[in-house]
Amino acid sequence: MATFIVYCQSAGLNVEPNNPSHGRFDLIARCVSSALWLDKGLRENAIHFYLAKSRSALSFSRKIRQVSPDERSILMWVEKIFSGRSNPGIALEGISFDELLKRFEREKVYLLDTKGKDFFGEKPSKDSVFILSDNLPLPPGILQKLKSLKIKTLSIGPKSYLSSHAISFANIALDRFENLRL
Repeated sequence: MATFIVYCQSAGLNVEPNNPSHGRFDLIARCVSSALWLDKGLRENAIHFYLAKSRSALSFSRKIRQVSPDERSILMWVEKIFSGRSNPGIALEGISFDELLKRFEREKVYLLDTKGKDFFGEKPSKDSVFILSDNLPLPPGILQKLKSLKIKTLSIGPKSYLSSHAISFANIALDRFENLRL
């Protein structure tokens, strides 16, 4: 199961899907769709969004129910979660970024960045954890933290891609690596 952690500086706790002043929840919806959905069914993956403004994590897993892969459906459920409703595969919790990272200290963790080692050269396994940012670069303090943890940096290419596209790329590459290992 691949896990994605998206450090979000542009989304907070107040969610109104049609109000862009509340942040980039469209980005969250696209990333959820890229991380979890296949043509027919769901991946085993999980995705966590660390919401820096509110020091909380919004998490999605394949256990979600009554959610479609389109932005409107995902955003509707995000709004419901923020207003106290529940869905088995979606969770919201107050947590620091350090606490979220600590949950994966026994896993192989990578930072996705244009300046990293070539993704195809490393060939990470499907059980890897990938950290990336939303539409803003990671803050210097977070980069220092990841560096101090000796987290390897991988690059999917020389250009900066949309977070959702980077997640799709990683999933496709992991699928291909898995087929090569069989």
